[in-house]
Amino acid sequence: MIFAGEFFMGNIKFEKSVFREKYKAKRENLSHEEKKIRDSRIAESLFLTMAYRGARQVLLYSAMKDEISTESIFIRAVTDGKVCFFPRTADLGNMYFHAVNNMSEMGKGSYGIKEPLPSAPKYSEKAGDICIVPALSYDREGYRLGYGGGFYDRFLSSFSGTRIGICYSDNLEKRLPRGKYDVCVDILLTEKGIYRLKK
Repeated sequence: MIFAGEFFMGNIKFEKSVFREKYKAKRENLSHEEKKIRDSRIAESLFLTMAYRGARQVLLYSAMKDEISTESIFIRAVTDGKVCFFPRTADLGNMYFHAVNNMSEMGKGSYGIKEPLPSAPKYSEKAGDICIVPALSYDREGYRLGYGGGFYDRFLSSFSGTRIGICYSDNLEKRLPRGKYDVCVDILLTEKGIYRLKK
């Protein structure tokens, strides 16, 4: 027997899978040169925010091939005297952030994504921290479409700093399907600047 709530969640999973295929294809079709330009503009938008300027600790992600690169953000943040952290995935769908001073300190982790070594200092939250949140797509209310693992939603549910989403402008949706555990970001940035969220 299928209850109404289960049927609804099933629909959300199907709808998200359709959007994932759509935006994976859009990113794959973006030329290398255009991607570099857009990634650079997104980073510059971040550097202009008060959230970045006031942060002492920056949580980043190690980008996969078609994801928005965070390399220039990492370099600038280290230059600005900020401490940067990258995530390691763990069992039960959790992830933990560890400090990274140089990208050479990263090793190949789960899903083929570079991760910090488990011996690196663990992240401890401080006032004013920011977390750069990856996604395939965002909507106008700041809800994201990830890859379905739920790692960021679990982490962000207890993160009290500023959540900053980064996304290409043509990967924005008016409204994405969302579940009760989905967490929205506070600020959304594209290559066209700061996107004003409708809360």
